[in-house]
Amino acid sequence: MPPKNYTQAVKYYKLAAKQDDADAQFALGLLYKNGNGVKKNYNKAKKLYAKACDNKLELACDLYNELG
Repeated sequence: MPPKNYTQAVKYYKLAAKQDDADAQFALGLLYKNGNGVKKNYNKAKKLYAKACDNKLELACDLYNELG
């Protein structure tokens, strides 16, 4: 679960996601999907889920498919 300071979470998840960290890609995708700390953006969420899925995070694959 991300910290309550979503703006700070976004900053650090972006740094880790750029390093191909699947958990960070997934968490950042959740923030975009829900609009926590960032403007809600399903397209960005889906792209991040796809990257996390490519990095073998099964839950990200499931949510990627859910977004269609």
